[in-house]
Amino acid sequence: MRELLKLVPKPTRYCGGEWGAVVKDPARTFVRLGLCFPDMYEVGMSYLGQKILYGAVNAREEFWAERVFAPCEETAAVMRERGAPLTTLESDTPLADLDAAAFHLTHELCYTNVLYMLDLAGLPLESADRSEAHPLILAGGGCTFNAEPLAPFLDAVVIGDGEEILLRVLDVLALGKRENLSRHDLLFELKNLPGVYIPSFFRETGGGPAAPLYPEYAAVEKALVPDLDAAPFPVKHVVPIGQAVHDRFSVEIARGCTRGCRFCHAGMVYRPVRERSPAAIESLADAGLGECGYEELSFLSLSSGDYSALETLFSRSIERCRAEQVSISLPSLRAGTLSDGILSLMAGIRRTGATVAPEAATQRLRDVINKGIAEEDILDHVRRLFA
Repeated sequence: MRELLKLVPKPTRYCGGEWGAVVKDPARTFVRLGLCFPDMYEVGMSYLGQKILYGAVNAREEFWAERVFAPCEETAAVMRERGAPLTTLESDTPLADLDAAAFHLTHELCYTNVLYMLDLAGLPLESADRSEAHPLILAGGGCTFNAEPLAPFLDAVVIGDGEEILLRVLDVLALGKRENLSRHDLLFELKNLPGVYIPSFFRETGGGPAAPLYPEYAAVEKALVPDLDAAPFPVKHVVPIGQAVHDRFSVEIARGCTRGCRFCHAGMVYRPVRERSPAAIESLADAGLGECGYEELSFLSLSSGDYSALETLFSRSIERCRAEQVSISLPSLRAGTLSDGILSLMAGIRRTGATVAPEAATQRLRDVINKGIAEEDILDHVRRLFA
């Protein structure tokens, strides 16, 4: 890819070399993984899930996780014309030469981009057509709770929280390389891990539920990280050279949601609700701002205003942010969840944004989907923020 940079639009999407990128000696790493985001660089570099997995994998000396993003159509045309395969940002290694490629499935509209990236990498699209020489194609993310639309194209799927189980998956891949396991035997070992779904170990039944090929492997229970404070969370994020959609240091303050809105997929599949402690968040934020130099700090969750110790968290973070002119953003607010104390603290720091969702067009719809907020709540929240 790098020899094509002068021929493609926005070459900073493909050049790598960013601050915080991890480059290892291939001779000293045993398992190489491509973390593939099926969208363009600007979007993928805003995704916190990739940052978490990238840090967790690269903390192990024997593993190397590299990033791969979907090229734009103009770049893809140049790649096809020149016979250049899709490669990683860190080492410009073809995706086909890695041990595994793991795709982040964050929403359904990215599904076709998975096939687009496999095609650009020169890999067979369907798992049944891949040989022992091909990398294992994995996927994770919220959409994998219904993995069937992409099941024919994936070798293994992680359902649930990925930061701990991915390391166990890579341990199995390392075992497979040491013992020279076949592709089938490798997948057979992976099926024993919690949250790992192997599509080829189930067969279609003509419209009914898929039938397991192995009686002991009839269902998959999601992988779960019970304690966010103990889970890996990197503080040295890769700082993009080009402008990312969300150019800030984000800390996940909670996972899951208590609201139970009737339309909400994420609020159901990420249960139970787990929170990071204010002390852990403060430590991560201090270290991350020092490592990355961002001017904005984001407290991220499905509903940031529902974090039980939000005012305590703000009061503990405010002095550093005020001294260093760092803004604090709350990207997902439910109307009425910010207290006057938090609004007062926000008013004393560098200006930032707050997102308040009206949730639906009418009050009847808000009631139907179980939102439990009135139009006046939304307007009052906006008035208070504006003031």
